[in-house]
Amino acid sequence: MGERVREIHWTHNRDYWVASVGEKLHGRSVRLRRRKGGNVEITTPLTDPATVLAIFPGATYYVVTNARPIGPVVSNWLNPFMAGHPTAVHRFDLPSYEGP
Repeated sequence: MGERVREIHWTHNRDYWVASVGEKLHGRSVRLRRRKGGNVEITTPLTDPATVLAIFPGATYYVVTNARPIGPVVSNWLNPFMAGHPTAVHRFDLPSYEGP
């Protein structure tokens, strides 16, 4: 059986994204803003209406969602899309076999 990926974390245009099978794409944007006396870190949540259907590992990771053209959802991401080289990968637990 091949590698079964449950979740990946990756960066895209300085934003941090998470794709988890069965959940909507989500992430956060972290930017520094100049304020009196120094810089302040501003974190903004990021969301996308597409639900992750599968994640395929390889030299680059592919994420398949329920967005167009496969499903009816309008997403800001192509479908499927390349997530590049994830910063974190979480796999599904393999089922245990007790035997007869």
